[in-house]
Amino acid sequence: MHGGYRPALNHAGMVARMRLRKTPIVVAYWKAHRWAYRASGGRIGQGSGRRKSLLLTTTGRKSGEKRHVALTYLEDGDAFVVVASYLGEPHNPAWYLNLQANPQATVRIGTREFAVLAREAEGEERERLFGRFDIEIGGYQAYADQTQRRIPVVVLEHRITASS
Repeated sequence: MHGGYRPALNHAGMVARMRLRKTPIVVAYWKAHRWAYRASGGRIGQGSGRRKSLLLTTTGRKSGEKRHVALTYLEDGDAFVVVASYLGEPHNPAWYLNLQANPQATVRIGTREFAVLAREAEGEERERLFGRFDIEIGGYQAYADQTQRRIPVVVLEHRITASS
């Protein structure tokens, strides 16, 4: 192929996604998606079909301020699973680093909001969940192939709070 694009094949042998890079256009899309999700109270931006989005709110590890990011997710039992692929960039995304510093976060899916506790999936669980992302959504193995880092898989488990 030419132009730096190479198709990423999922296990069904179908083209899952063309190779993406973090560009100013992609970053602008991410910001617009996050803004629409928040401004609409979750009515816009939650996705449909195989590609569903949640809005994750973390606490900034340096600033202490609330940080919001829209992420593709899968459900695994009662938990939500996200992948810190960052389009295969060489470093982990800020939201993942924030969760490492403080694993307590909130998730908004549509108009519903949940308190969650984040943990990194390891071993067989990580492999199973990463495989599900690559098969069900597509493109995640391509991200892994273009970076030297091991892409984290994060499980967001419901946590009971005083207001729950």
